[in-house]
Amino acid sequence: MEGVFMRKKIIIAGVSCVVLGLIITSLALTVGFKDKSIENQERKSTLYRGLMIDPIYSQSYLEENPSSYAFDSVLQGDEVKHDFIIKNTSQKPLELSKVKACCGSFIENYSRNIQPGEEGKISVLMLTDKFGGRAIQGTISAQTSDPQKPEIQIHISLPVREFAKIDPHKIILKGSFRNELSGISTIEPAKEYPFAITGIKPKKGIDILYSYKEIVQDNKKKYLVTATNKRKKIGIYRDILFIQTDNKERPEFKVRVEGYIEE
Repeated sequence: MEGVFMRKKIIIAGVSCVVLGLIITSLALTVGFKDKSIENQERKSTLYRGLMIDPIYSQSYLEENPSSYAFDSVLQGDEVKHDFIIKNTSQKPLELSKVKACCGSFIENYSRNIQPGEEGKISVLMLTDKFGGRAIQGTISAQTSDPQKPEIQIHISLPVREFAKIDPHKIILKGSFRNELSGISTIEPAKEYPFAITGIKPKKGIDILYSYKEIVQDNKKKYLVTATNKRKKIGIYRDILFIQTDNKERPEFKVRVEGYIEE
């Protein structure tokens, strides 16, 4: 009896060890996965995406075709969103296709099928970074399934007040990583919106070094924003420099950077 009892104890102990080992392994794997997840989250959290700025939103009904829409002026750097509402007054479904925009305006979304008596929309996004002192002008167009009105045309105009002359808006670094690749964007504050640059925050900052300095040129205060490549292998990258200012109207604006690095 004692021998049988001892064998049972040995078997139970062995099974317990196996179970304990499996639990420990499972916990180790779980911790490992958690660590990787946390690491990925931390990596994502290091991206700077800029200050939260609410877009300027509006909407209008499309009552004529072709039609036009004139927006109120906005400040350079504003993001403008507009919905053009389309009502289907026919007895058949109205299909929209080949919806296009141009010249600083982009199609964000549109209704592909509008049932009789229902409303659909064409949603447009306008980015004003490059248009200080000018107007975004162009035509939004769409093909329709209505033989009486086979195409919709909307002529838009959005005047943009200038916050700063930014030349260029995009710094391009192209060449061999064995050479020093640097580019400069010259920033000149508008008279109506004087400001000082107080710092720079990159979106990623992995492949570039960056700096700024104040200069006086033609009796005007300007800033030189410099981006320098630090990538040591071939490839393409894109980044954004968020330029910080002391002007409450536009506490931040963007200068983009693109790198095309060769052997």
